[in-house]
Amino acid sequence: MTCRCLVKNPDERATATELLQHEFIGMAQPAAILSQMIAEAKEIRENMVYRLSGRNLVESVSSLG
Repeated sequence: MTCRCLVKNPDERATATELLQHEFIGMAQPAAILSQMIAEAKEIRENMVYRLSGRNLVESVSSLG
């Protein structure tokens, strides 16, 4: 499907109607699943930033000595 979207010549490129008929689109999960995945990824990233900022704080305090 990706190859059909990336054809440079618009006359040869698949139309939106054709692409909507593609098996990949037909098998797509509801958009709600993406919202859940994005929320989980955001939480993981926030936890990582929190842990890393805590480490940096400890390292900074340790270096003050």
